[in-house]
Amino acid sequence: MKLAPLILIVLVGSFLLAAQNAPDRLRSLVERAQAAEQQNRLDEAVTLYEEILRIRPGWSSAELDLGLVDHSRADYTKEIQLLTKALQHNPGLHSALLFRGASYYSTGQFDAAVRDLEQYLRHDPANPEALSYLANAQLARNNP
Repeated sequence: MKLAPLILIVLVGSFLLAAQNAPDRLRSLVERAQAAEQQNRLDEAVTLYEEILRIRPGWSSAELDLGLVDHSRADYTKEIQLLTKALQHNPGLHSALLFRGASYYSTGQFDAAVRDLEQYLRHDPANPEALSYLANAQLARNNP
């Protein structure tokens, strides 16, 4: 299952808000990273997001967006690690639960997927992607 349109919306929305308060160099890196991701230059986007995190370690928006680029590259293990960090830095970053749940599902970690997706759905109970991933994860968990 793909979350591409939702990923793009989250990427643009989270960084636009965060970049408004960022210093000029950081804002420039954010804009370049977003442009690279939107143009599917994913390796370049990863490099830029990693640079952002070197300048501002623990920035949950950058960790989320780097994780979403890794999702696009199907590097689910790295995405899970980044989204876990993002949630540690910002537990209210609910979209990270959706994407981490989807990645847990993609890596066959169905119990973890169910846990994250159920938690996400408490905040957005009608989200069709979350509901679909949750149903599939529950089926997979109950039918090994």
